[in-house]
Amino acid sequence: MRRTLYSYRIVNVFAETPFSGKAVAVFADASGLDTLSMAAVARELHFPQCVFVFPPGDGSDRPRVRVFTPTVELPRAGLPMIATVFAMHLDKQGGQHHGLAKPERIVLEQAEEPVSVAFSAPVFTVRHEVPLFGNVYPERETAAALLSLRPDQLGASPVEVAWSGIPYLLIPLKGPQVLAAAKLRESIWERTLRYSEAPNVLTFTLRDVAPGVLANLRVFTPAYGVLEESASENAVGPLLGYILRHGLADLPIEHAVVFQQGAAVGRPSFLHAAYERSGSELVSLRVGGQCIVMGEGTIYV
Repeated sequence: MRRTLYSYRIVNVFAETPFSGKAVAVFADASGLDTLSMAAVARELHFPQCVFVFPPGDGSDRPRVRVFTPTVELPRAGLPMIATVFAMHLDKQGGQHHGLAKPERIVLEQAEEPVSVAFSAPVFTVRHEVPLFGNVYPERETAAALLSLRPDQLGASPVEVAWSGIPYLLIPLKGPQVLAAAKLRESIWERTLRYSEAPNVLTFTLRDVAPGVLANLRVFTPAYGVLEESASENAVGPLLGYILRHGLADLPIEHAVVFQQGAAVGRPSFLHAAYERSGSELVSLRVGGQCIVMGEGTIYV
C-alpha cells in the first residue's frame, strides 16, 4: 500500500518559555487527507489538538481549516487558529519569528464560521463571544468539597455558572495557596456536576498574583476527558465577565489584561485578553497570547 508523508509543526500557544502553554500540531498542507485519516492522525499523535490546513475553496482566498482532538472534531476553536496563523507566519519568514512591522490580520475558514486572527508581535488573538451567566450555585459546602477544600477557603463572591461557548462553574478562592491546594474529587463531580448545566470547573483567585497578572486560574474538564487543562481560552470570557459583574477589580473601560494558568500541571500559560466594557458588562473581547515553535515532525498516512 502506497502511503504519503505529511509534515507538521509543533506550536505551543499561550507560551512565553519553551515547554509551556498548550501544544498544537499544525499540518500546513493536508491535501489528500479525508475525515477518517485526520481522526486517525490525531489519535496517533495525541496532541491536545491537531490542525489540518487545506487550500482555499472556489472563489475564496481563505485557507480552510479542520481541527481534531484525539477523540472528536471541533467545528470551531480559537486556540488552534492562533497556532495555525503563527505557523503560516513562520513559513513566510523562513522558519524564524522576526516580529512584525505593523499589526496584521488573517481570516481562516472553519466548519461553523470564518475565524479572524489578529497579530501584533508578539501576541496573536481571536475574537470571542462575550459571556452569558446562569444560575448561582447555592451549595457552597459542596463546591468546597468538590475541590477538597473547606467552605471558609472560598471567596466571598458567589459560586456561579457562566459560559462563552463552554459552560463553567466559577468558584472563587481566597488566595494562591488555596488555589494550589485544590484537588478535584471526581466522585463528588460525578454525583453533582457531570450532568448539570456546567460540568466544567473554573476556580481562581485575584489575591497575591504576579505583577501584570489579573488572576490565577485552574480549569478542570473531566467531561472532556482532561482532568486539568494547561490553558483554557474559552474560560477567559466567563472569568473576566465575572470579575466585572461582581466588582472584583477596578478595570478601565477599554484595556488589556493577563491571566495565568497551568502552573499546577507544569505548563505555565499566559492568556491575554483585550476587552471593552459598558458598566459591569463586557461588550467585546479578544483572547490570545504568545506562541513558541517547539519542533517539526512527519507522519506516513
